[in-house]
Amino acid sequence: MILAWHLVWTAYGWWFPNDPRGAWSQEVWKPSLRGLGKVEWRGRRKVQPTAEELQAWLSGAQKRLKYAAVVLDDGACGIVREAIREQAELHGYVIPALAVPPRHVHVVVEKHAHPYERMVQAFKSVSSRRLRRYLGLTALRGKAAKRVPIWARGYWVRYLDTKEAAESAVRYVNRHITAV
Repeated sequence: MILAWHLVWTAYGWWFPNDPRGAWSQEVWKPSLRGLGKVEWRGRRKVQPTAEELQAWLSGAQKRLKYAAVVLDDGACGIVREAIREQAELHGYVIPALAVPPRHVHVVVEKHAHPYERMVQAFKSVSSRRLRRYLGLTALRGKAAKRVPIWARGYWVRYLDTKEAAESAVRYVNRHITAV
């Protein structure tokens, strides 16, 4: 039986379907990113690239994006945490662990009547609206705002089906709080 979920999503421009760290996508839809390599591995690779190799690859990939990669400053990270906590309170979600480093989000949330897909959609949607205001990306006097993405498409979910798995995920997420 599922006790909780560990949900993870990234800011725009920090993980790609042909990422050398591995990915869950099997297709690269954006033509400008296809030249970076094929999807040869589904899931996280056991042998990870070095920090230097990854940075070089990301730099090349990010140059091919339509918009700049999003990096959340301390104020933006706080906005995301607040939006997630408010959604949790509104819907009765129990969140034993939450970390918002500058490039991604980790949430451990106990099983709820709402499916995790609905939770992620709400977390990303509400935080995106608030981040667009914070970053000055909202419409001004009737003019349409540029629709710059805040979050990458999709997310990862890890099903936590034992007390030990849930506790391990909470420890992992809590390490992200102090690591940034």
